[in-house]
Amino acid sequence: MTFTQFEHLECAIISQNTKLRLCIIYRPPPSKSNKLCVTTFFEEWSQYLSVHALSPEEIIITGDLNFHLDVQQDTNSQRFIQSLHEHGLKQLVDQPTHVRGHILDVVVIRENRRLLQANPIVDDQYICDSNGIVSCDQRGITSLMNSTKPPRIQKTISIRKYRNINVGDFEKDIASVLKTTSELGLDGIVDLYHEGVKAIIEKHAPTQTKTVTIRSNTKWYSQELHTSKREKRKAERVWRRTNLEIHRQIDREKCLLNSKLLFRSKQDYYSTSILECGNDTKRLFKLTGKLLGNNTDVILPTSDNDCDLANRFGNYFPDFRETLQVQNSETGSSSNILWADVKYSGASLTQFYPASCDEIRKLIMKSPSKSCDLDPLPTHMLKQSIDEFVPIITAMVNKSLSEAIVPGSFKQATVRPLLKKPGLDKDSLKNYRPVSNLSFVSKITEKVVSSRIEHHLNTNNLMDRKQSAYRSCHSTETAMLKVHYDVVKALDNNCCCILVMLNLSAAFDVIDHQILLRRLEFSYGITSSALSWIQSYLSDRCQRVAVGSERSESQEFTIGVPQGSVLGLRLYCLFSKPIGQICDLHDMDYHCYADDSQIYIVVEPRQNWEDVSDRLTRCLSDIRKWMCTNLLKLNQDKTELMVFVPRRSKYVNKNFNINFDGNIICDTESVKNLRMYLDKSLTMEKQCSSVARSCYMHLRRKGSIRPFITEDACKILVNSLVTSRLDYGNALLYGINKQLTNKLQRIQNTAARIITRTRKHDHITPVLINLHWLPVDHRILYKILLYVFKCLNNLAPGYLTELVIPYNPTRALRSETANLLTVPLVRTKTYGERRFDKAASTLWNNLPDSSGTPKTLNVLNVF
Repeated sequence: MTFTQFEHLECAIISQNTKLRLCIIYRPPPSKSNKLCVTTFFEEWSQYLSVHALSPEEIIITGDLNFHLDVQQDTNSQRFIQSLHEHGLKQLVDQPTHVRGHILDVVVIRENRRLLQANPIVDDQYICDSNGIVSCDQRGITSLMNSTKPPRIQKTISIRKYRNINVGDFEKDIASVLKTTSELGLDGIVDLYHEGVKAIIEKHAPTQTKTVTIRSNTKWYSQELHTSKREKRKAERVWRRTNLEIHRQIDREKCLLNSKLLFRSKQDYYSTSILECGNDTKRLFKLTGKLLGNNTDVILPTSDNDCDLANRFGNYFPDFRETLQVQNSETGSSSNILWADVKYSGASLTQFYPASCDEIRKLIMKSPSKSCDLDPLPTHMLKQSIDEFVPIITAMVNKSLSEAIVPGSFKQATVRPLLKKPGLDKDSLKNYRPVSNLSFVSKITEKVVSSRIEHHLNTNNLMDRKQSAYRSCHSTETAMLKVHYDVVKALDNNCCCILVMLNLSAAFDVIDHQILLRRLEFSYGITSSALSWIQSYLSDRCQRVAVGSERSESQEFTIGVPQGSVLGLRLYCLFSKPIGQICDLHDMDYHCYADDSQIYIVVEPRQNWEDVSDRLTRCLSDIRKWMCTNLLKLNQDKTELMVFVPRRSKYVNKNFNINFDGNIICDTESVKNLRMYLDKSLTMEKQCSSVARSCYMHLRRKGSIRPFITEDACKILVNSLVTSRLDYGNALLYGINKQLTNKLQRIQNTAARIITRTRKHDHITPVLINLHWLPVDHRILYKILLYVFKCLNNLAPGYLTELVIPYNPTRALRSETANLLTVPLVRTKTYGERRFDKAASTLWNNLPDSSGTPKTLNVLNVF
């Protein structure tokens, strides 16, 4: 590959434990004589990084780029650092490398890698040119590199050999133990299920303890390959002992045979494993990590042993909840907790009707095959012998619903501490989130109850229409599309838009049960037996923290809903509905996704910013008052504020901030909202950079195993882990700068080359056609049209459906039967053309007549 804007030299360094690619770069400063251009440099630099970001070996890029990287305000320096970040690279030099005090030279490695022992050291090494003259303006850079492998770790584990179980004998024992349960009560059925199944599992697959050595994934290493390897080594020993030509030829044949067998074994294992995952993205992601030998160790605080650490967490989580609730109760009063609620006057939900065996069977088969130590047997075995288990599970569920009692074993949880964000202090317990693992049957029971509650809410229109969490046809993408529409509409009208993203402290962990029950009865009409069941579900819950194979003492908690449950998250959405009602009282727009609440207000050009600030402050003050009354805590320190401003606007308050309960919340340049980055002018530049960085990381991981998988298996991986990232939220990218979509298009081109193993100089368009892939800009159009189709067929949220208005002419016209949409008038092309209603109606009306009235998603072939 030839570049006109910089020179490059590459070499491969191979040692016993390290394979490294060293790249040396020199970019001359642009001048009239060399006619170099910075814009062209960054285009070529992106192409250069796109190739090396996918290299499976370690990489070091060093050299002189002639950018003043120490000047953070320099636009070229910002673009250079951003280009590295997009490709998963980082620059390490943090000291001046030039005598005038600027950083011109770089040392670039991959992010999250410890290839170098420490940051490079800059000192004067008396560098000379080709004539031996000492360079007086550049300094040398030195650093030590890690080149040794860490020692292998041994671990003692307990296992059961489930694969050795005879399914026929197992099902016979299950049928004999789990016989008729009509004469048993709820506790008797639950005990029979747990104790009986445990005894049968212990009979067919007793627990065994063994010591294993933690190695990279080698499941592809078969017995045939092991025999071939022994034969190869035997032939090598014979040749070295005799030094005969015939023995050397035999050794080469054995080596060639072993290499082919090794390649075939890896290919069969990788391809089979990927094809078995199908379109399960979560399973594919875990499998890819295992195939590449990634470190999957859970990050935990430093401790002498797991038992002490488990008890530390076990004591901290309940104390943290109680302490936080006490702090909230000191600032709030529960005397009038329903002051922002609207009383429900319709038909009440008095009881949960029983479930049929077919319903339970469908719920079991649709559930993921995850298990925890509270289950008497793995979920995959339960699904394998589902005919024997459906009757007793149905009996347990229906007994629980009819008696309005949740068994104690259903309310036990095993908690696994999970670090909230990478990079946080691992030794601080407050940085960990308690994720509850519940028994499989308890989750099935929760799903049955959740479906009854959802039916009641939908029938009586009780759900907050701007709450998008845990509802059919709603998602984070639809929520972001609505917020984006409102903001773009304001910018199109030459108005500003103020967005406030609220942050709650441990929202799920501090919900007061009595307040929740009162709200369910007052605002949602859940009474009698149904309310008693929920009360039983919330009361007397206990948990044990698991660290490794150790468990803490059982701890009871009387507040909060378990994170990891099915019903707990839906109950939180019902609990927090008054937040939206408060926003409506203050005439504020809002949107919620679980505990992620965002409030926004449009500011007209001539409007007084102080009045807007006062309105916003009063709204936030009432929300805080409601939260204090309901024993929740609004975290003012982490609440974010952004002012969206039209380009070249003359009515901009650059120092806008609000005083929120003594805390000054200032305007930020960008925010991350539901996994998407938004900037002040909605250029979506940071979002595209974030997507590029993530996709290049995954493409590099796939590239290392590409020689061992088939094209179909590689296509499944790329579609699930790369294309899905390109498509997420891409409806918001309609009308953005062409350079940003080109950046995403290069990712798709690279993915296509990896799948088809096309050379980098070959034309990519025929490859995309053979893969049946739409280009990135066409995928954006397709996503918008897909949402239009859903809106017209009641498959989209109401807040999007109301934006798609069918065209009804005032007089008889031929266009009356053309299934057209009303095209709204917009003011600007920069923002108005990007509005969802404008883009949706324009694209839909431009469709050919043959595809204007599709009935199903399968026939929506518009490109």
